[in-house]
Amino acid sequence: MDGKLITLAKPIDSHGETVTELTINEPTGEHCIRYGMPYSIDAETSEISIKMRTVSKLLTVCTDPPLTPKAIKSMSMSDLNECATQLVSFIQPVTKQTS
Repeated sequence: MDGKLITLAKPIDSHGETVTELTINEPTGEHCIRYGMPYSIDAETSEISIKMRTVSKLLTVCTDPPLTPKAIKSMSMSDLNECATQLVSFIQPVTKQTS
């Protein structure tokens, strides 16, 4: 399973350690069943809305090093947004081009 490395703009503390970068690993089916999808899609506009509460739950089980809920709450908005974007990118299908 390939993870996505993120260098944090602002270090955080998790499990007594200072975290400056982390790897987000692909959520499994079990994670999505347990915590839900990290986004929703509007049926009329196809607009994607990121569900930050779900993202924060997934980050506790899909990161290396593991993050505590307190660490996630202390993240800068830009770091949290980057983590959310990377989580969604694992799940949102990529449109394949045909030649």
